[in-house]
This record gives sequence, structure tokens and C-alpha cells, in this order.
Amino acid sequence: MDWLQKRDRKDRDATQSQTIDRAPRAYLASDPLASDSQPTGILGGVPVGQVLSHHGTIGRLLVLDHVCLGGHAKRTDLVWHESTQMPLPQPLSRLITGSQPLSKVSRLSSLFNSSYNSDTNMAPSKTNPTHLSPVVLTNATIPPGSLILVTGANGLDASNAISSLIQAGYRVRGSVRSASKTAYLTGLFPASQFSLFEIPDVTSSGCWTPALKDVSGVIHCIGATDVFPCDVDAAAKDELKWHIDLLSSARSAGTVRSFVLTSSAWAAWTPDSSKKVTLSQYSWNNQAVTLARDKSINAKQKGLAGYMALKTLVEQGIWEWVNQESPPYAFNAFLLDTVIGSVLSPEHQGVPSTAGMVHWIWQGKHADKLDGVLPQWHINAGDAAKLYVAILASSPQVDRERIFGFGERFSFYKVKEILQREFPEHKVWAEVKDHGWDQSTVPNERGAQLLRRVGQTDGWTGLEESVLENAKAWDELEAKASHMTGIRA
Repeated sequence: MDWLQKRDRKDRDATQSQTIDRAPRAYLASDPLASDSQPTGILGGVPVGQVLSHHGTIGRLLVLDHVCLGGHAKRTDLVWHESTQMPLPQPLSRLITGSQPLSKVSRLSSLFNSSYNSDTNMAPSKTNPTHLSPVVLTNATIPPGSLILVTGANGLDASNAISSLIQAGYRVRGSVRSASKTAYLTGLFPASQFSLFEIPDVTSSGCWTPALKDVSGVIHCIGATDVFPCDVDAAAKDELKWHIDLLSSARSAGTVRSFVLTSSAWAAWTPDSSKKVTLSQYSWNNQAVTLARDKSINAKQKGLAGYMALKTLVEQGIWEWVNQESPPYAFNAFLLDTVIGSVLSPEHQGVPSTAGMVHWIWQGKHADKLDGVLPQWHINAGDAAKLYVAILASSPQVDRERIFGFGERFSFYKVKEILQREFPEHKVWAEVKDHGWDQSTVPNERGAQLLRRVGQTDGWTGLEESVLENAKAWDELEAKASHMTGIRA
């Protein structure tokens, strides 16, 4: 796959000489194909040449090639490029990943222009221009410039959250198990706003105290990784110890104003597309807890019930501590459903977590594991990153709530359909089964409201956008691998 490849050579040749009248587009004066021109348009409200920080990438520019004057474009689509340089004065042709010719275009144009699709007759997909916009905080409950601790900084959710925090003007201390293995993070963010803090063993009593020095807010992104616990109650008891150590240390620090716990959608319910259920802030996955504790049922029949039960018991235990101890800081749980979307640094992170499961479809592997995740909801990675900031510091203060990170329904079967439609030339696919479509009613309006607080006025980002952003992560890896192969040759 090549993101800078024209969609269809025959279609391109047929229209190459035509002038297509579309909405004004953004481009850079540094574009060698328009070097004698000045920018003439905007796209999605983003000024020409403005450096964006979208889903954790500092310095993402929107540009065009083959620009004609007068607001028209000749077979023109978007080219996206990521860079950590701010600003980017170099000629655009030197910035294209893998030294691809500037005349090639990106499939990602569909993310920004739903009214034009040269490949298919399908209906325009839901687009959300403001999910590309910077985080905007008004009357923040934690002033910009304050120090925020983000745990598990190298993870998919945490790294994107860090980018949004920095975008909002905060300083971030990111905790990791190994600073040497995650040193790449320091190259992705300004040194004045980001530092790493190594905690090799989070179960060590008192390990959080030095990490919390002068910290005003905490975004806690690490949790259980045992998908099949043998004794779910024992596992929950062990895990609760170090979560509560962090909560208690945050109280003792005396500076923490807000704490956001990352929980799971599965702490609220077990997805089942055959049932119509209504979830609320008070929904707990007691079904999974009961199943996980039932010793008459074997592990294979239980499926992911043990993991769901662990997430449920841990979040319940944390809420019990909060209710009993009444810490002076705001406390909220952020229940994430399947996270799909951009990866901050594919070169170093690969395609991690649930974003990696989308990659499995492309690779044609792990169909059995994909089938174990039934139709439910997803959240765009960038939406999640912004919501962390909104929950932590937006005004009026959010406190003692469970915020559901449920953007739009999804299934891996539907994800495969989107990828196949966008990349018909690709032939290897995981054999994902169609398990129907989720029928649950969820309390996700609060999350949409909080997104609006930080400037995302168009609500949740749609599945198709999320999938295509996700796909760009593995494209970068493939492009880099191809480039290195060329060098060795």
C-alpha cells in the first residue's frame, strides 16, 4: 500500500487535463508547484500553512499539489505529512515520507472532502473537520503551564493524551517502566514541556511520591494486562493495591487538583449484538463477574469474561476508596471502548493495542481473536486524547463522574469492509465473521459535550475516519521498511 499513490491510473489519465471545480483548498507557498503563488484557500477552517497537532503529532501540515489559481484544482487531493519540526520551511518535496514524488496524492483526502469520491458511488461518509482542530481550553480549572503526570506514557492512549495536553499548554511528566526504551518520546515533544520519569515497578510502595512532586493533575492510563486471570478476585485485589497507592500519594502531594482514571467499556457491560440494552453511569458488568467466578465453566467457555470482570472489580474498588476517603481533588473514570485511529509514532510504537487489531485485518491474521470481540462501540484515538484534557481541566469542573468514551458503533467486520472498499488492490484479509450490529443505547452525550468544551464542535469522529487514520500507521511502517530495503539493495 502507498498512501501517496494515485487511486486509479486510468481515472487519473482521463481527468488529468481537466479542471475540477471544488471548494477552495489549502496549500503552502513553499510548494514548488505553486512557488509563485500565495495561499488562496482554507480547508475545514484551518488557515493555510498552519502547523497542526493532530492526534499527538506536532507539526502536521495540510498541503496540495498541482495547485491552480482561482480556487480550482487539477486532479488534486491532499498530501499529509508528519514532522516534529515547527515550523517547516523546507521545500515540500523534501518532506514527503520515503521521498515519494510530489505529484502523487493521498487517499486521506476522503477524510476531508466527503463530497468527492473518484473511486466509488458510495454515500459520503461522516466527516468531522473539527476533530483536526487544536485543543482549546477556556477558563481551565488547571491553568496552562501546570505540570500533569501521565502514567504509561508510551502507550497508545497516554501518548496521544500527552500531545493534547502539550497542545493545550501544559507541561507533562510521563511515567514509564524504562526510560531508556522509551527515550524516543523526548524527541516527539518540546523539551520545555515534556520529561520522562522512570518507575520500573509500579507495585512498589511509595513509588509514586517523587513522580507527583509539584503535579497539578493526573491522567492514569495503566492497568491490568492479564486477559485470562485464573482467580479474578485475587487479581483485582493485587491490582487495587498499587492503584490506591497512587490515589493516596496524589492526596498526600497536596498539589493535585484533578485525577482521571482510565477504565474500560467492559466494566459496564458485555457486548451482545443480539440484545437491546440501555447503559447508564451506574451500569456495572456483573454478568462478567458472575461468569468469571463460576468454577463449573471452563476457561474457553468464559472467553473474555475474566478480563471484563477484572476491569469491573478494579474500577468498583477504586470508587469505593474515593467515596470513603473523599480526596480533595476531582476524580473521574473514563471508560474507553475500542480505540481506533492515529498512532503517535508508528516507527517506535508499531501499531499497538486495539489499533493493532485493525492491522491484523490487513495482515490477514488472528481472525479467531478478532471474532472474540463482538460488535460494540469505538472511540477515535484523537477524540479520546481531547477528552482526557476536557475531563481533567475544562470548566466547569468535572467531578465524580463516569465518562463513556463511546463514539460510534463498530465491528471488525465493518472495519474490514471499509478497508476493502478503500484499498481494492489489497488481496490478503483476515476472515472476520459478521456478528451483526450493536443495539445498545449508551450515555455518550456527556462525552460529546466535553469535546465541544475543547473546540471539537462536530461531536464524535466517525468509524471510517478512524479506520483510515489507523491505516496510516502501518503504511508508515511499510513505507519505512520498503525504503530501507531499497537502501540495502
